[in-house]
Amino acid sequence: MRRMLFPALLCVALFSACKKSNQSGGGPDGNNGAIVELNGTVVDENGVPVAGAAIKSDALQTTTNATGNFKLGGVKPVGSALIVYCSKNGYHSQTRHFTATGGNSAGVRITLQNRTTTHTLNAAAGGTLTLPRGASVQIPAGALVKPDGSTYNGTVDMAITHLDPADPQFSVKIPGGDLAAERTDKSAVVLYSYGMIDVDMTTTAGEKLQLKSGKTSLLSFPIPAFQQATAPATIPLWHFDEASGVWKEDGIATRQGDRYVGTVGHFSTWNVDDPKKSAMVEGFVADPCQSGSPKVPGANVTIGQITVQTDKDGKFKARVPAGMAITMKLDPKLNNGRGATKEIAPMAAGGSVTQHISFPCGPQLTGRITNCEGKPWVGFVSMYLNGELLGSAYTDDQSRFLIFGPKGKTIVLKAFDMVGGSSEQTVAIPADDSGKELGDVKVCAKDQLKPAQFKINGGGYNQQTVQIGGKAGETFVALGMYDVHSHEILCTMVAGNQQLSLRVEAEAAGTFEESVLTMQLNGKTYTSQTMQVKITKFGQEGELVQGTFSGQAKEVNGTAVVSISEGKFEVLRIKG
Repeated sequence: MRRMLFPALLCVALFSACKKSNQSGGGPDGNNGAIVELNGTVVDENGVPVAGAAIKSDALQTTTNATGNFKLGGVKPVGSALIVYCSKNGYHSQTRHFTATGGNSAGVRITLQNRTTTHTLNAAAGGTLTLPRGASVQIPAGALVKPDGSTYNGTVDMAITHLDPADPQFSVKIPGGDLAAERTDKSAVVLYSYGMIDVDMTTTAGEKLQLKSGKTSLLSFPIPAFQQATAPATIPLWHFDEASGVWKEDGIATRQGDRYVGTVGHFSTWNVDDPKKSAMVEGFVADPCQSGSPKVPGANVTIGQITVQTDKDGKFKARVPAGMAITMKLDPKLNNGRGATKEIAPMAAGGSVTQHISFPCGPQLTGRITNCEGKPWVGFVSMYLNGELLGSAYTDDQSRFLIFGPKGKTIVLKAFDMVGGSSEQTVAIPADDSGKELGDVKVCAKDQLKPAQFKINGGGYNQQTVQIGGKAGETFVALGMYDVHSHEILCTMVAGNQQLSLRVEAEAAGTFEESVLTMQLNGKTYTSQTMQVKITKFGQEGELVQGTFSGQAKEVNGTAVVSISEGKFEVLRIKG
């Protein structure tokens, strides 16, 4: 049974005040001037900025502000690499390891994934746990221990994540970021991945669990269809070492048809990868449409299976597998609507190539998002042509946005805030590069969203009706985010200290038996044991998603089981 634990508060970007970075002063300190200023952005897996995430690099630390941005001055590279650690409650922690460009600045984009409990397990009995698309984890009976080494035989909350190389976001989700690795003989390599599985296990009290010494687990990795022709018969297993930010070779997996199967002796993130000697790609991103063709800082460059960000001088550098053709691209969805692609021929081990890449020219659409009263507001815009999403852009600290449109086309520009407000307008794009200033774009709620309601029984409740939202003076957030890769929609409703989240594997209206509910009510958190969700309306971005729900949920860190009936919800779908 799939369940979700501690989902992200989707309204955090609005309600968190901008926080000043806890910066340590930079300056030469005997490191030959190699210290850098690190600028970055933290987003969730739907691309929404994450406020209040903890950032650490070298001995410095800070938190992200309301727009998910951070800055650290005086960071020392480790050799030729920079290592950044990011964490926040409700998410899997993330480490980014990337090659320093050699200048005095660096940029990084960090994607945090929700920490979702996908299964529960009786530790004494063990079992095999399978994700919807075939990845699986086998846990032996009586094989789990708590941090103090004592055997644990109770209920286990398991968060299992499969990272699929076919996922368009694979390069921004992978731990480490650059696929740097160390073989058993301590030689350094770069990996080409056929897939990853992350296993995170806790007791019902939240204590971390691990395999007992001498016990092993069997992992099964589906091989993506596009890689099956090249997938070897055997392949090394690698686990991710968070301290160093690199992958460590640790065993062998064997191909069995369309999957790899391997045995591991502990849990972290495991990877089935082909090790390659490395070559180097470096260059800069230019904007030839601007006077002097300036180099672009903060551009996101995807090179093969990794994504790097340009520094303040517009430069990037990345190690890639030698002997493989590599596609380098500027993904429009990561670069405010502008994209470009270059092919890089296979390079010899130890070789290097300089490959600059330029954004295409295009009209700039600029403006400022405000609420209905004209107050600057945190939000984002998405641009569509004939129903196809071309790109999105978030507001800056002044609530302004910048996105690039296709010449001579008429597009639909949708603007959203983080509390369910939206607006849209049709914009005729100039046929040249002159651009268009749209001024203030007011974002108002198109519909007065109805509160979520349900009845709860058991655990101290007696068929009590609960309503989330609808109280005078209380801000009510009701948002739905659809993941185009997993085909899941996460519907979150928040009012005061009450929160209800439903995760449904759906892309249309229908009835879904294995849905996931998480609820925070009167200071307690509950997760579903069984939950049926019926979606009666599955709107497009900017439209409503409506439905009903019922089932049973259990108190986290407690024993109470409650029944939920007559549940009703509606949310505004804000990103697709």
